[in-house]
Amino acid sequence: APMGSTLGPTAWSPDGRWLYFARRNSGTGLDLYRFDLSDGSEEQLSQGSEGEYGGLLSPDGQHLAHYLETEQRCDVAVLELATGERRILTADEPGWHYVTSWSPDGRLVAVHHFAPDFESSTCRAVRVADGWMVPLALPEGAREPTWGRQ
Repeated sequence: APMGSTLGPTAWSPDGRWLYFARRNSGTGLDLYRFDLSDGSEEQLSQGSEGEYGGLLSPDGQHLAHYLETEQRCDVAVLELATGERRILTADEPGWHYVTSWSPDGRLVAVHHFAPDFESSTCRAVRVADGWMVPLALPEGAREPTWGRQ
């Protein structure tokens, strides 16, 4: 496909088979895709009115945490790659949310949240299974946590 319409790559699968990226499509905006390096085929993973892009693959390669962006906000969602099920983790809070990292066990994602006016920000750990959030204390100037051993 024409490279002028793509953003990325955003992630590689742990086994090196898949390359994840976003492509601008007329009518739907940015949608997520994956490219199979073994046979050159590609698969569209999302199609919606939100811009879906970026993100990080979970340590086990089963989930892709990514962005859902409109003109008013940006949320973090997790796509289960085997089923195509998408869970929005940050829909209950206004503002701009960006995923920064996965915990080593893949149960949590660190999300950097900016208030709607961008005057303040916090970093939180969000549990993928149910959206439970807890604020994280970060060193001065840090934007993502250093996860401890689990």
